[in-house]
Amino acid sequence: MENRKNLVLFFILLFVSSLAVAEPNNSKNVQELKKEAYTYTNQYKNYGKAIELLEEATALGTDDPGIFLNLGTNYLFLRQFDKAKENFEKAISLNPNYAEAYSNLATVSKSMKDYNSAIKNYKKAIEINPEYAEMYSNLGKVYVTTQQYEEAIQALEKAAQLKPLSIPEDVHLAFTYVNLGYAYVMVNDYDSAKIVLLKAKELYTKLGDQNNLDYINQLLKGIEEHR
Repeated sequence: MENRKNLVLFFILLFVSSLAVAEPNNSKNVQELKKEAYTYTNQYKNYGKAIELLEEATALGTDDPGIFLNLGTNYLFLRQFDKAKENFEKAISLNPNYAEAYSNLATVSKSMKDYNSAIKNYKKAIEINPEYAEMYSNLGKVYVTTQQYEEAIQALEKAAQLKPLSIPEDVHLAFTYVNLGYAYVMVNDYDSAKIVLLKAKELYTKLGDQNNLDYINQLLKGIEEHR
């Protein structure tokens, strides 16, 4: 009788074990989660779902700084600045030379109107990658916002000399020229202002951006009135 019970127990355990082996493994690895999150961010603009997938990746104990950069970016899109900052700082702790993380951290600071931190982090991104055209342009914009026009001109002139890394060149130059033109106006260099504003006007005409065209026309009108 005892042997029979043991035999039954053996077959029960064997059956359970076979189920465990046969059960498909539906778990995803870090890279698969990262790839899927990228699709939700860029194709579907579903930032919440992207965050869910990336948080699942972090739960696997990843030390991939790109995961935390992407997490911070999605939180930034949702304007959850504290969460965005936390993840960009985590990315930097894993890779102290991560220019994109410093750039995005600067964007968070700018959004929170912490302009000193924004300037510091844009400068750090440039220090890591001196060819980072967009960072010179973004730095110049912060200088314009804080009325540091000479510094703005220096940064924006440099931005205009470099090829952008992540956005179309016409978009980069249009943004750079319009801010540079404004900075020139504020230091009374009207000749230089007119030159770059006309370049910006040509680019924004091609881009079909009426709001910036109206702004440029106001600046050009102001220049003529001051002559």
